[in-house]
Amino acid sequence: MTRAFASGGPSKNSRPADQYVNPSGTAYSHDALKAFLQLETPSNDEVHVAREQIEKAAAQLRPDMLGPEATVLSLAASKIADPVLVLELYRAMRKAGVQPPPLVLEVSAKFAATTTDDPDAWKTALDIVDEMHDAVHLMPPSADIFELAISTCAQAGKWIVGLRLLEEMGRYGLVPSPDAFVVVGRSCLVAGEHTAMTKLLAAARALDDGDYDVEDVLRRLLDAAIDTHDPQTAHQLLLALHDYTQPNINIRAVQSFWRSLVAPPAFKEPPAALDLSPARRMAYVAAFAAGQQWIPLHQWLPVLGFDDYVRAPHPHATHQQYMKLAFAIVAFLRAAGEPIGPVLHDALLQGCGRHGLLADARQLLAAHPAPTMSSFYFGLTACQADAEAAESLFADYSRLAPLPVGSHPAHGHAHVDVCNALLVNLVKAGRHRDVVRFATSLPTETLHNARTMGSVMAAARALGDWPTVVDIFKQARVQGVECSPFMFADALVAYASDGQGATSLRLYQHIAHEDPSMSLHPVVVNAFFLCCLRSPTDALPAAMEAFRRMERDTDAGKTRLLYTGALDLLELIGRADSAAHSPEEKLACLHDVWEAVVRNPDVYTASDKQVPPHLLNRALFVAVNAHAVDVAEALVIDAEDMGATPNAVTCQLMMRLYSDATDLRPAELAKNPPEHPGRFEYWWDQFQELGEAPTTATIEPLLLSILRGMPLRPPVAVTDVVGLIEAYGVPMRARTVEILFRIYELDGEKNWPAAQDLMNTMHDVLLKHTVRSMEPFARCALASLPMRADRLNKLLSFIDAQDDEEYKFTLWHGLALGVDDVDTMLEVWQAYLDRTGETMPAGHGIRASLAEDSAEGLRRIWQWLHQHGGTTSVSLHVNDMNNVRKRLEDWGEDIQDPFWNELLAHVREHDNQKE
Repeated sequence: MTRAFASGGPSKNSRPADQYVNPSGTAYSHDALKAFLQLETPSNDEVHVAREQIEKAAAQLRPDMLGPEATVLSLAASKIADPVLVLELYRAMRKAGVQPPPLVLEVSAKFAATTTDDPDAWKTALDIVDEMHDAVHLMPPSADIFELAISTCAQAGKWIVGLRLLEEMGRYGLVPSPDAFVVVGRSCLVAGEHTAMTKLLAAARALDDGDYDVEDVLRRLLDAAIDTHDPQTAHQLLLALHDYTQPNINIRAVQSFWRSLVAPPAFKEPPAALDLSPARRMAYVAAFAAGQQWIPLHQWLPVLGFDDYVRAPHPHATHQQYMKLAFAIVAFLRAAGEPIGPVLHDALLQGCGRHGLLADARQLLAAHPAPTMSSFYFGLTACQADAEAAESLFADYSRLAPLPVGSHPAHGHAHVDVCNALLVNLVKAGRHRDVVRFATSLPTETLHNARTMGSVMAAARALGDWPTVVDIFKQARVQGVECSPFMFADALVAYASDGQGATSLRLYQHIAHEDPSMSLHPVVVNAFFLCCLRSPTDALPAAMEAFRRMERDTDAGKTRLLYTGALDLLELIGRADSAAHSPEEKLACLHDVWEAVVRNPDVYTASDKQVPPHLLNRALFVAVNAHAVDVAEALVIDAEDMGATPNAVTCQLMMRLYSDATDLRPAELAKNPPEHPGRFEYWWDQFQELGEAPTTATIEPLLLSILRGMPLRPPVAVTDVVGLIEAYGVPMRARTVEILFRIYELDGEKNWPAAQDLMNTMHDVLLKHTVRSMEPFARCALASLPMRADRLNKLLSFIDAQDDEEYKFTLWHGLALGVDDVDTMLEVWQAYLDRTGETMPAGHGIRASLAEDSAEGLRRIWQWLHQHGGTTSVSLHVNDMNNVRKRLEDWGEDIQDPFWNELLAHVREHDNQKE
């Protein structure tokens, strides 16, 4: 068995360039794109033309395309410098079964690594690596492609994939560059994956062959750990760096070295100090201290360049001893003449806050060289439930305000956090009423504070007092205070719940512009999905943009999507305006959301560990409306894997999926028979086993199965379904009666009594006809030739009896569509003309006359329209005009005759109106 691949080999006959011929007969704009590649600086028009040529070629790729063709396409796409175009072309090649040539792989890998807005770029990069292996007969494994794939995966946060690629490079004898290790290492640091960093270090150490600069890799990773404020990993890297620099080291020696860090040195050669500048050395100290890594800092101070530091044994079984060690380190640094800046002071205060050391916190605050807001924040947390001490400390803070924000990310607390610390203390002390009292007693500049106001908003939210939430939020925004994520979420929900959906959307847009990370906070973005759902305008694009940004910004294997947010988002997709969003677009949105749901059990699992089918049903609603059978079935399979049990709604949706049709006219149904009648029967059986009462969502699929001739066991007749409607009081809808009339239309003369009964039922339940239901009803009425004149008069009398002029036109329109013979058609047109003084749209009449054996009917219609000035009501589509011309030729008519030529001139180029 051989696999087709896009490569030109020696077996292919060479041809001159001017005799380029593709065996498949598809040129792929090869010569034009080659000419485009020769341009040094193509114009915008030339780029646009090349893009169109590439997109056109991508749509008609074949497995037997030549290697040079694929290469030229990819090079042209790369010349345009659009990563999206390059990756779409590559994916199109893969979808078409084309094995990309080596140069295509290199170009695609390069652009996959440069794109920033393609969430699937890393998957494409992995596919490129796989294709590189499959093309072993054309190219050896490429270190560049591997490292570009590693970079792509790192950008996507796929640290584990980056590790796997590094390991795979080793299996193929390729040596990763130090940059590759640093890229993967930084992605691991950002993800907080310490175990992954351990594996990465082992991989770097494995390259120690004397030529590879492992020490440089370790030092760069160490700097990355400090820069990303990860002292835990920095500790492990220092261990690895020392281990690497020791000659002939073994496990026992490493263990001895570790003991030497705690006790007096046991090695003849003490650990070598790092070559750090004074500023960088204190940056290391600050990183360890701010991360509350006092014990590792105690162990590494000599290695960081503090040779005089004596590592005495230290009992640290309790937090008091833990903090004694921290105070001892700071005392040594002060004695050594090092600047004890705000970061170290705040780090000590943070430890006091964690362990409730209020007395020590007071002393630190008194001796603080430059108190920050974090200083008082940590001091307030040290108060625990001592409300009086907290109020006293807050009073001191108020006297010193305004204070700066701490310089370290761990000490970035603002005034709002200080106020919140006091509020938390009051809550711990059980003084809930004092929360409001405290808020109103603060000075204006402090009162209008996000956290302070947020606490009051949270109380109002719990009471469902949306106007109060909105009012407080407005005050906060007017004063320009910084809001917390929960405060924004409360405001979004409050606006949406208070009937101000449009305002909630504008608020989210403002949040995204002001602080993009805030807009992607789980509580904020999920509240935004609710706002989009309740918006009076189309908000699906905004919701999906927020969702995709949220997913791109989320660590691998995680999501910020919540259960309620997923429900709202899926419902929004299902309810989105079909005129503005195609089924394909909705399915693409569904795919993205469902993928996030499936990979995160926390989203779909309830607190009782059950998996309700509500998310499945919302997703199925989208797939069923798009008539996407494969998608719907895949959703059901995923739900089964998730542990969800289908309910009655699930069964009804699947029944509609297998029975529905876009056009219920018998002629159209005959062209499109049901594809899966057996699957419909399965879900009908499942519904019956549940024992649920039928609803409209059950009745309509059953009627459609009868209309489309789908066999059921035992058989279900239309009378059986009507009996279910009556027995369970199922309400009638316009579509329900349309389907019933379509069934009766199949044998109109026989089913006329049933059609009359249905008409009476519609009158009883005040259900009006639509054009779609009036058409088959008219066909039933006029099916009997002997009774046609009498029933037509009754139909006209029924229309005359209506008071609503708009409804009258609906009935007239439906009646005209239900008439196929020319005589009756002209009679209906004349009746309409007599009553309104206008002519009806004549397109259906002209189309119906084409089924006759001669041109006489069409001639009579056109003459009647001429006689009554109705020619302007004729507006034929291009296809209709072609059909008219063909029938005239079949009838032997002269289409150049002015009589027919005038008719053929009434052509409408675009299908903007349906008759």
